[in-house]
Amino acid sequence: SSIFDAKAGIGLSASFMKLVSWYDNEWGY
Repeated sequence: SSIFDAKAGIGLSASFMKLVSWYDNEWGY
């Protein structure tokens, strides 16, 4: 259960970072 939570947390932070970098690229223009 804790392993699943850890994997879920990693997946969430990864997609969150993608979202942040995407916003960064959008506002970069």
